[in-house]
Amino acid sequence: MARLHEYQGKSILAVNGFKIPRGRVVFTADEAFAAAKQLAGEVVVKIQAWTTGRSGFSGVAFAKKPGEVRAQYWPKLKREWTQL
Repeated sequence: MARLHEYQGKSILAVNGFKIPRGRVVFTADEAFAAAKQLAGEVVVKIQAWTTGRSGFSGVAFAKKPGEVRAQYWPKLKREWTQL
């Protein structure tokens, strides 16, 4: 069985005609902020890790405004990412 990150699986499904929620892959807080602005609305920020239960170790965060992504959630998600 192949191991895929969520964004990779979504890409495969989209190419094969499935409707996929809009999203972006980002690597920095600035990229996350820009993506949240572009998506224009509430967003979900998720770390990409080969594991289940990301929400149990703060790997999923919700933001109502783009500024929340950078100010509140990004430092926490980045810290959790480096701890994996």
